[in-house]
Amino acid sequence: HLSDQEVAERACHIELERLKSPIGKQDQYAAAFGGFNVLEFATDGEVHVRPLALAPATVAALERRLHLYFTGVQREANKILRAQSDNARERSTATSMLDLLDFATATERALVTGDLDDVGRLLRVGWEKKRGLASGISTDRIDEWIAHALANGALGAKLTGAGGGGYLLAMAAQGEEERLRHAMQEVGLKPLDYRFDWSGARVLMNSERRAWVPA
Repeated sequence: HLSDQEVAERACHIELERLKSPIGKQDQYAAAFGGFNVLEFATDGEVHVRPLALAPATVAALERRLHLYFTGVQREANKILRAQSDNARERSTATSMLDLLDFATATERALVTGDLDDVGRLLRVGWEKKRGLASGISTDRIDEWIAHALANGALGAKLTGAGGGGYLLAMAAQGEEERLRHAMQEVGLKPLDYRFDWSGARVLMNSERRAWVPA
């Protein structure tokens, strides 16, 4: 029986401190809390979670216009993230990472105001910044998929996670959802059905066994 904060903290301890993975903390907190949140990372290592209240119409439009496709490309995320961390010492990479922080703030504002067209544009520009953080984040094939999405109704598109493969996320322009879906299927990317999760991490089954001692 742990709080969402405790679940996230333990997950971070396992991955960052015990397994020495070169990753951040956003995925663990997103999974533990669920819903839409703003994550603020303090210099002392603390993570503050601020729930983001969105209008029901905005959430419904996001689920309709945000498309998720599996690329079929698997990669070793830690290799990409380690290279990204090493490159952070360079001025150009550090500047790009600071720019991504600004994009996060702008995206929060766009979501709260329900400006999903702006969310799509930020998705596009943010990906251009991210793909330059390390080699392996994108490939010629991935660039072709994203260019195809942008030419067929998407306002923005990016790879989720570390990059290099995995899942492609695209924001369709209003009214272009079906066009985008069919266009991506033509290049072999099948759209995945998904829904936003609001509950976060939960115990599905408690397998704890108790010993019964005869009286």
